[in-house]
Amino acid sequence: MALIVCQGFFWLQLSGQTKTSRDTLIQQEAPELEIKAFSFVLPNIKQPLALYRLDNKKGLLSVADGASFQNAMNTVPGVYFESRGNGGSPRLNIRGSMFRSAFGVRNVRMYWEDFVLTSPDGTTPMEVIDPFWVNEMEIIKGPSGVQYGNGTGGVVQMRSHANPKLSFVRAKQLLGQWGSFQQHLAIMKPLPHVFKYNLRNSQRSISIYASRVGTQGYRQQENNARQQVMVVLRNAIQSPLLAFRYSGRFKGENISVFQWYQGGWQLPGSLNQQEMESNPQQARPYSISNNASLYRQRWMYGVGQNREYNRFTWTWRAAMNGVNKVNPYGTSAMNQGYKDEHSLGTNTLARLGFRVYESDNLNWDLNAGGEGQWEDYHIREAKNVLGAPGATKYDFMVNYSQRFYYLNSQWRWKDKWVLQSGIAKHTTQGEVKGEYGTEQQDGKINWNPGWTPRWAISYQPFNALVLFTSKSWGFSNPNAFEQVDFQNNRYNAGLGPEKGNQLETGVKWNSALVSGQLTYYKQNMTSLIIPVAVQVDSPLSYSNNASAIFEGWEMSLNKEWTWKLHQLDFSISGHKANYHWMDYSSSNSVWNGKRVAGNALHSASAMIQYQFNQTWFVDVTHYWVDKMPLNNDNTVYSNAYNLSHINLARVTSGKDMMWKWEIGVNNAMNTAYTSFWQWNDASARYYNPSPTRNFYIGLTAYFLK
Repeated sequence: MALIVCQGFFWLQLSGQTKTSRDTLIQQEAPELEIKAFSFVLPNIKQPLALYRLDNKKGLLSVADGASFQNAMNTVPGVYFESRGNGGSPRLNIRGSMFRSAFGVRNVRMYWEDFVLTSPDGTTPMEVIDPFWVNEMEIIKGPSGVQYGNGTGGVVQMRSHANPKLSFVRAKQLLGQWGSFQQHLAIMKPLPHVFKYNLRNSQRSISIYASRVGTQGYRQQENNARQQVMVVLRNAIQSPLLAFRYSGRFKGENISVFQWYQGGWQLPGSLNQQEMESNPQQARPYSISNNASLYRQRWMYGVGQNREYNRFTWTWRAAMNGVNKVNPYGTSAMNQGYKDEHSLGTNTLARLGFRVYESDNLNWDLNAGGEGQWEDYHIREAKNVLGAPGATKYDFMVNYSQRFYYLNSQWRWKDKWVLQSGIAKHTTQGEVKGEYGTEQQDGKINWNPGWTPRWAISYQPFNALVLFTSKSWGFSNPNAFEQVDFQNNRYNAGLGPEKGNQLETGVKWNSALVSGQLTYYKQNMTSLIIPVAVQVDSPLSYSNNASAIFEGWEMSLNKEWTWKLHQLDFSISGHKANYHWMDYSSSNSVWNGKRVAGNALHSASAMIQYQFNQTWFVDVTHYWVDKMPLNNDNTVYSNAYNLSHINLARVTSGKDMMWKWEIGVNNAMNTAYTSFWQWNDASARYYNPSPTRNFYIGLTAYFLK
């Protein structure tokens, strides 16, 4: 939301520090958008790729009720975030990356403060990061294997507030229809120094975030809830310990983080059209009787450092994480049983940057690094007996070892040209041990996607205009569910990664009249992981047996007006997709040239943010989603729909306190729609009806001491 005042408290420096104008501090925080992509920091307009940033300067990460990232990310062209219900099962589609995701977030690499969130098999538990904790998000779209590894859809990088002088407490309570609730607490406080003399001119701080979010659900068997905590310790260092031995610029930060998440959501199952029209709030009887649901616990502890000294930059991260997951899954009576998963993993990341040459006309930068991930993953499935485990169908232990190394370079010529190039080498190895039924199985995994290069060029003929083009390569490993062959319950260790390469070209402009971006992209995807049989109740097995082309156009426009006590921000974005199979067939069907199911032909969003005297705020967000094919034959299409959200807020101030009062409505037009399509379903159960018009109220208190 456009609550600049409410976000402004983050930059207020209290506890004995001099208070400064909120507007001045906000301007100091982000005078010009500079974004780090592929380890090179440039103003957004100069980055030679279609990079998008969402931040809380204007509340873009807390659109509508802020229960998830869904409404915020859907304002980005080429990105489509959907969920079953409000805050339930999430799916993220970046330029067609969702085509193999019946559920979950796949094919997208995610980081929080450079800590890796994505597992070696390419799945990401996006719900472990609450939007309340995030200050900015950067989205890179398409294959980005040169530095980010496993994922053909793109990269999402998230960061929290990092100012060590901040001191505040923020508490939020939100209540809405169908039993929805949000409870948030954030505490950020500078820490005293252990010793009297601060030889390194450092500033230590602690941030504590806690959230409880949930809903009883619009439909039966759609309850979801989560509770999570994150603690972040930072030590910002302005000079090295032996400062007299150094000259020039130095900046450093030590960071350690602990995250804990516990949550779950029920699975009501998809409906056919007749069921949906008769009662959109119903669940499938099999889901209710078998308690179709998913419960997950996850913890992570990590440490790291950032260093900048003259021409050198250095970043490293090391973390451990563990996951416990139970899935009494049963939206059909086929081979989907009671699943039990556990994993324990570690990961490391290292990046070293160096300014090789610097002059008035030419700058040359190099960056090298890599990542490593190790994980012991255990998956067991038993027959589902009324929501409880019965006889074991399979039980596998998989040991993953994934790593890659890369080298990037950047040349900047006369502040007009930017040329980037790089290359990376990837390997994934693993060992499978377990049993299916009464049979034992041992196997090896050896995925070698090879080299993933990238090049990109931008040219700025005028101050307000930049032309850019880039070519990148990437890959996506199969995940654990795709490797289990449900036809015989064996583990398919022979399934390999799919590969993709993308060409994008576009123009960016930033003028007093309007700023925006127009991009054309084309992804060539090969060795795609697809089900051997489609349009059955459950895919039985998967193979690398298809190729496709994902191409499209993206557009965004932004305009801001300010006069006296009024401010109005307007943004609009649009996406046109042409995703079709090049080579895909089964024993009785050929889908060459057909559209890829589950992708809207067009989509658009618009956002209006108005504020008066930094006291009253109105946000209106509107989405339009065109029809999409629901099956590979392209004989069934969804209906296009419009969706609007409205939020009204009032900010009041007291001594060392601020209050934000808000009231809002989701789906203000009372649209009947589905935001979680079950494509290629044999029984035409495509529909997961989404909530109708619903209201919420919220109160946020800011304690500034």
